[in-house]
Amino acid sequence: MEKIGNSSIRFVQELWQNEQCCVQARTTVVTLDMETRKPIRVPDRERSLLAPYLIADAE
Repeated sequence: MEKIGNSSIRFVQELWQNEQCCVQARTTVVTLDMETRKPIRVPDRERSLLAPYLIADAE
């Protein structure tokens, strides 16, 4: 995982072959209020569960 923002989480995926990175992709997911369909803050519980997976040298 690359970043936990205010209302979003950005993941990075890489495809490696023969010790060379061939493809890199980023996916951003946004937490939404299910009724209003508007972005909301990433809940603290999810932040704490995901924090150990943050890439130290991202960005």
